[in-house]
Amino acid sequence: MTPSPVTQGDAAADSEESLITGRMIVRTGEMSLVVADVLDAMERITGLAGSYEGYVVSSNSWRDGDRLVGTIAIRVDADRYNDAVRALRELAVEVNSESTNSKDVTEEYTDLGARLRNLEAGEEQLIKLMERAGDVKEILEVQRELSQTRGEIEQTKARMQYLEQTSATSLINVRLEQAELDVTFTAVNRTVKVSQDIRFEPR
Repeated sequence: MTPSPVTQGDAAADSEESLITGRMIVRTGEMSLVVADVLDAMERITGLAGSYEGYVVSSNSWRDGDRLVGTIAIRVDADRYNDAVRALRELAVEVNSESTNSKDVTEEYTDLGARLRNLEAGEEQLIKLMERAGDVKEILEVQRELSQTRGEIEQTKARMQYLEQTSATSLINVRLEQAELDVTFTAVNRTVKVSQDIRFEPR
């Protein structure tokens, strides 16, 4: 007996099933850290992202009064999220705030997979219809429907790809603030004469 061929829809279903064997979770972290040196911390976070199979999404730094402030957003492998958060804490003099938001997109991904199969089946039917079309008007009508269906297929695929990528990696947004310099100065001389220079030393 000749085995029945695997259709495009069957392949899509197999791919979808393999991707959602586990739940698809989109996780986002927010951290506000006080660090000794903002620019140095940003460099170390860049290296940290790479060590957790991720990358830097964006970064920025500016001066707020006499202190440097920065923001950096990184993506890390979803399975290494907790390790990355712990490593970020270790960079800080103080952790001002920390939060994690998780969203389960498994159901949406499954629905999109079903929609994609239906659209692809509709595309095949429209192609067959166009082959049998008898006049120019009928051909143009089928072409218009086919173009719309293919546009919906591309949108659905793009959304599925986005969910795959954002669930495979986790986003961490980090705000960095420069630690305040804490230095106390004391006068070298306890008593001074008029017009005598006073010298101070850090303590």
